[in-house]
Amino acid sequence: TSLRDSVLSTLQGTRLGNAVASSNKVWSALTVALLGAVTLVALVATDVGFVASVSGASLGAVLIFVIPALVDLTLLKERKAGGSARALVARGVVGFGCLMAVVGTVVTCLETFTDVFSA
Repeated sequence: TSLRDSVLSTLQGTRLGNAVASSNKVWSALTVALLGAVTLVALVATDVGFVASVSGASLGAVLIFVIPALVDLTLLKERKAGGSARALVARGVVGFGCLMAVVGTVVTCLETFTDVFSA
């Protein structure tokens, strides 16, 4: 239920989120779709280490670089300092964090499925 609750809180205020909130059928369909997606991943991903590596590579960079920089940007926007040098650096850190998430995920996939990094 925590996955469903997280998805619903993310969708809050959107058209889909409003549809889920107003209809039990849509709520049930979303629940079944999420359960189906998780089940499909469990069936396809036979190597749990790979799943942990990919999630670590992508979410680690987001947690370390992107989220703090986005919090800083939000605070700067509230202080009406969104055009300052600090905001420019924070935007750069967000871009760098996204790049590192993509690079880490690609390297993990290459290490798992190819011989690119083998000695």
